[in-house]
Amino acid sequence: ARRPWPSTRVPLGHRSPAPPPPRPARRSARPPAAKGRCGARQRVVTRSGALVIHRHARACASALYGCGLPAPCASIVDWSMHLNITHLDDGWERALERVVDGGVSSAKVYTTYKDSVFYVDDYTIHRLMERSGDAGMLVQMHAENDDILAGTRRDLVSQGHTSFAYHAAARPAVAESEAVSRGIFFSRVTGSPIYFVHLSSPLSVDLVTEARQRGTAAMAETCPHFLCLDDSVYADDDSLPSLLPPPFLFSSIPTFFLALFTTYDIHSVGGDHCGYPLAQH
Repeated sequence: ARRPWPSTRVPLGHRSPAPPPPRPARRSARPPAAKGRCGARQRVVTRSGALVIHRHARACASALYGCGLPAPCASIVDWSMHLNITHLDDGWERALERVVDGGVSSAKVYTTYKDSVFYVDDYTIHRLMERSGDAGMLVQMHAENDDILAGTRRDLVSQGHTSFAYHAAARPAVAESEAVSRGIFFSRVTGSPIYFVHLSSPLSVDLVTEARQRGTAAMAETCPHFLCLDDSVYADDDSLPSLLPPPFLFSSIPTFFLALFTTYDIHSVGGDHCGYPLAQH
């Protein structure tokens, strides 16, 4: 039987439980999370999420509870934890249900960064999605084809193009779109929903739109910086802070993405914040 979806996550076509009864009003010294024009408090629809890495030496449930959960009273906006799934141990199906019962309703998978703690292969993603929908967990995908990225880097290095100016060229949009198409296929054959994080390419968004029209439960997210910046940032001598994956692309992207909001083809905006100082960049 399909498990109910936690109320803190958009169900993507699954039936969500009834909302909890309203809490009694109480005075608080905390400032409101957001206010409308007339000062009335409004619900903040963007949430904060902390990534918990699922390392090979730990089961997914122990990875979650071993990271040290923040106190629920420490935030005035909604927050949640989500797992970075990297492998599936024996008995992972039961562990997945325990994690969802504990309030974690999403897991992130990376199709790039091979030979790192983040990467997960296609076989594991497919197995996870065979179970994730029924368990009530949403799979989030960082979609980039690692082989395309590796081959592109080799070509650039052989041509002596190793400066920051070639950062966008080293991560071509086709790598993202190909991986999105793969994630959509896994969602279609398993029936489990998928959420694509920080999309930067119009083709990637088009693929999600076409899949939704066929009934596939897929969602497209972009980031605030893709709505206002483009690859011209890499021409600057001080482009180091702009090195991020996926990179900024051509100049028409911000206008194109803003237009997609009006047609609801982009469904959310996420910060995808990673707190790396410039020294690590």
